[in-house]
Formats: sequence, structure tokens, C-alpha cells
Amino acid sequence: MDQEFTQTGGIRYGSSFWLSSNYTIPFANLRLCREGIILSVSVFGLWRRTFDFPRQAIRQLRWKRVLFSPGLQIEHTVAECPPFVVFWVTNRKALAESLSGFGYEMAAW
Repeated sequence: MDQEFTQTGGIRYGSSFWLSSNYTIPFANLRLCREGIILSVSVFGLWRRTFDFPRQAIRQLRWKRVLFSPGLQIEHTVAECPPFVVFWVTNRKALAESLSGFGYEMAAW
């Protein structure tokens, strides 16, 4: 297996689903490895924000669906990151296989 997996997508983050910022595909990037998950959002290179979730800070990973958009919700304990974070995926199957390959467990839908 590769040392890391990356995927371009979208992101929604904030204090809750309703009180959050949303950036559609292709403004976000997910980088997955055994040590954790890093999400970044960049708007035309003019503005950038990165969220680093070390593996031990990830409480739960779950799939979230809003209308037709599947997303990976990351429940975590990182104080510097917003409590609500969803990465809108472009290839759910590839991400699910990579999460499993790196030993991450998913909560049921």
C-alpha cells in the first residue's frame, strides 16, 4: 500500500452544520496516512486554511450525505480546529478503501 492517499473535494467546517463555511469541489484536498488526516482548503491560492487531525485525536469517522453529496465527517479533539468538519468526497469507494487499508474504522451510516 502507498504511504499516503490524496483526494480533491470540497469542505464544510464550523461550529455546526448550519453555522459553517462551505467550499465546493475542487477547493479542498484530503491527505490520508497512518498518522492522521490533513484537510486543506485553498481559494485560487489567495487564501488557505489547513486542518491537521493526528490519528489519536480522531474520535470517529462517519459518512454524511446531504442531498446528493457524500462526505466524510471527522469527529475530533483538536482544539484549534472547528468542531464540525466534513470533507465532500469525489470518489467515496477509493477513500473508503484507503481508510480501511490504513486501519481507520468507520461508524455506520
